[in-house]
Amino acid sequence: MYLNHEKALIVKITPGKRHEIATSQFARMFIAKIEAMGFGPELYDIRAATFASIMGQKEADTAFQPSSRPLNADLPTLVVECGVSQSLGRLRLDSRWWLASSGREVKIVLIFSISEATRKIHIEQWEMFSAQNPHRTRANPQAAVTTATKIHVVDIVGPFPLAPGSAPAFSALVVTDAPLTLDFDKIFLRQPTGHPEGNIIFTAHDFRQYAFHVWRLV
Repeated sequence: MYLNHEKALIVKITPGKRHEIATSQFARMFIAKIEAMGFGPELYDIRAATFASIMGQKEADTAFQPSSRPLNADLPTLVVECGVSQSLGRLRLDSRWWLASSGREVKIVLIFSISEATRKIHIEQWEMFSAQNPHRTRANPQAAVTTATKIHVVDIVGPFPLAPGSAPAFSALVVTDAPLTLDFDKIFLRQPTGHPEGNIIFTAHDFRQYAFHVWRLV
C-alpha cells in the first residue's frame, strides 16, 4: 500500500501457504455460490490487483468486480483482506482505507484474522454506515455521518489436530454468529431479478468446511 499524503510505502509480507489457502478457499466458496445462481461472467475475480485512489495505491488479498465496471481503473465492490498471526488492528485499518478512499465505490470489506496459536478464525464484515451525528453543532450541522463500520462478526474456533499430519475433526469446529450475509445489490450494483438470484449467505456449515481446509495443512 502506498499513501500519497504521507509518502509512505507499507509492504505486507504474507506468512506463507496458510495465508494463500485461507484467501483462495474463501474465494472458491464465494464463486461457487455465485455460480449456483446460474451465472459467473457478471463478476470478475481480480485477485491481488493494485488499485489507485486519491489517497494512494493498495493491493487486496483478493477482490471481486462486477462486469458493469469494465474499465481497468474501476474499483471492486467486494474486497477481502487476510492476516495470519497479524495484527487485527492493521486489518481494520485496511478495511477503513478501502471504504473511505474509494469514494464509496468499494461496498463491502471482509477481513480474516487467523491465529495459528489458538486455532481461531475471526471474520469481520465492514461497510459504510450512516448514523445520527453525535457531534452536531452550528459549525458541523450534518444530521448524519457516514463512516466505515463493522456490521457483523463470525468466529470459528478449534480444534488442534490430534497428531502430526491429522486433519481437524469437522464436527468439532465451533462457529458462532453465522450466517454472514452479503447483499446482492452491493456486489453486482443491481437488484436481483428473482430466484435463484439473491443475497449471498454463508452458513455455519459453510464456515466449518472453510476452516477444515484452512487447518488441514499441518
